[in-house]
Amino acid sequence: MAPPGFGVIHAHRSAVVGSRQVTRGGGLAVIYCTSLPTRTLRIYFQPTSFEVQFVGGILVKVVNIYRPSQLSKSTFMEEFAEMLTLISSG
Repeated sequence: MAPPGFGVIHAHRSAVVGSRQVTRGGGLAVIYCTSLPTRTLRIYFQPTSFEVQFVGGILVKVVNIYRPSQLSKSTFMEEFAEMLTLISSG
């Protein structure tokens, strides 16, 4: 899926239907150079106004975000600020 010397870390987009979480199409992906060890970072944060993927290694941390335009901008700003506070404290 990636060119030689590169890897892909994919995170499925998900939705909550009733009380259960289901996966739907699409998702987020980060393409990285395999000479920089990279992995999914486990950060327990589940926003409702955007999709988020945390990846990184020793030198770099990346937050990959997708915000559908039809979702609330004010909720996004609140959750985004909460996420920044969370990741900057740890």
